Amino acid sequence: MTPNPDVQTSPHADLTAQKEPLSNEPPLKAPLSNEPLFKTLSLGFAALDAGLRRDGSPEDQFPVPGLDLLRGSGFWGAGGDTALTGPQLLRLMRLVGRASLPLGRLFEGHVNALALISAYGTAGQRARTAQEVREGRLFGVWNTEGPDGVQLLGASSDVRSDTSSDPGGLTLQGAKTFASGGLQVTRPLLPVDRQGERQLVLLRADAPESVAREVPGSWQPLGMAATGSVKLDFSGSRVEQDDLIGRPGDYYRQPMFSAGALRFCAVQQGGAERLLDEARAYLHRLGRGHDEVQALRFAGCWTGLQGAALLLAEGERLERACLAGKVSEARLLAQVDAVRLATEDACLALLEASERAVGARGLLEPEPFSRLIRDLRMYLRQPAPDAARLRLGHWVMNDWLLGEWSLDEGSLDESGSEDD
Repeated sequence: MTPNPDVQTSPHADLTAQKEPLSNEPPLKAPLSNEPLFKTLSLGFAALDAGLRRDGSPEDQFPVPGLDLLRGSGFWGAGGDTALTGPQLLRLMRLVGRASLPLGRLFEGHVNALALISAYGTAGQRARTAQEVREGRLFGVWNTEGPDGVQLLGASSDVRSDTSSDPGGLTLQGAKTFASGGLQVTRPLLPVDRQGERQLVLLRADAPESVAREVPGSWQPLGMAATGSVKLDFSGSRVEQDDLIGRPGDYYRQPMFSAGALRFCAVQQGGAERLLDEARAYLHRLGRGHDEVQALRFAGCWTGLQGAALLLAEGERLERACLAGKVSEARLLAQVDAVRLATEDACLALLEASERAVGARGLLEPEPFSRLIRDLRMYLRQPAPDAARLRLGHWVMNDWLLGEWSLDEGSLDESGSEDD
C-alpha cells in the first residue's frame, strides 16, 4: 500500500482542450477496464467496515484506513487526468459514500481539487500535482469563510506564467472555516481574495512557509465529526507565484463551479443507500422484514432515491453535452439544481422513515443508525439550498420548453460517448 505522507501523528477551452502529458513518470490513469478496481475497492470497504464494527472504533476518528484504501485502489488521481469516464466517477463517489460519508466528503474535496488544477493549472503545475498524487498527498478545496476570510497580499504579476522571475513576496491573511481534513490535508486549494476577485492558491501546508493554525473549539458538529472540518488561520503563510492556480475568477467559472455539485450528490446518495440497507437488515433481524407498514414506508423512500439517481445520471450526460456545445449552460445548471433538490428531499424522507422504523432501540449504540443519521443530516446542509430551489423554479417558469425533459435521442452523439 502507498505510504501515507499526509497523516500527522495522532464551458471554456481549458475544459475541452487536449493537454500535454503531465510528466515522464508512470501515468496516473486507471486501466481501460475499471471493473476489477471497483470490485476490489468494494470488497476492501466491506472488510474495513467489518473491522471497524468489530473493534468499536470511535465515530469521530479521522478515516485514515479508508483514505489508505483509496490511495492503493488505482482511483487516487480521480478528478485529474485519469481514465475514469463521467459515469464511472459518479459511481466511485457513490461507492465511497456508501462506505463512509466523512470519507466521501474528504475524497470529494480531493477530487474537486484535482479537477480544478487539471482545468486551470499550467503544464508545470499539473506535472507537480501528478507527482504529489503518486506520493499519496491528500488534496482538498476550502472555500467557506467568515468575515475574517483569507486575502492574498503582495505583488501582482501574470499568474499564468510558468517561469515568472518575480519572487512574489505573496502572503496570506485570514482564515477558512469548514476546512475538511484540517492539517491532514497537505495540499489544500484555497479560493482567496485578491484585489476583489477570487484567486486559487495551492498551499503546501506541510512546508515551513505555511503557518496554518487551528482555531480551538471550531469543530463541534451534529454529524460528520470524523472529517475534522476545523477553522484554520493562514495569516503569515508565504506562497510563490507558481502556487497560484489559474487567473482570478476562474474558481467561479460556469458550468464547472455548479456542476461539481453532482459529485457531492453522488456521495450523499451513496450514504442514503447505505442507511436504507442498514434499516432493512435491522428490521429483518427483528422479524419485521415483511411488516406492511414498513413496506409502505420504504417503498416511497426507494422511489425517491431512484428518482434522484436517475436525475444525477442525466446531469452527468448533460454536463458532457454542454462541454461539447450540444446543450446550453442554462439547461445543465437547471439539471444540477434539480439533482440537488431531489437528493435532499429523498434523503430527508429516508431519514424520517429510518428513525421511525428502527425506533429508540435502533438509535442506541452499537447500532450504526445514530452515526449514519447524524452524518447524513449534516452533509445535506450544503450551501444555499433555497437559492438552488428558487433558481430552478424561475427556470421552469420562464425558460423550460415543453418536451425538454431530457436529451433528444439525436442531440448527443452516442457514437462518441464516453460510455463506449
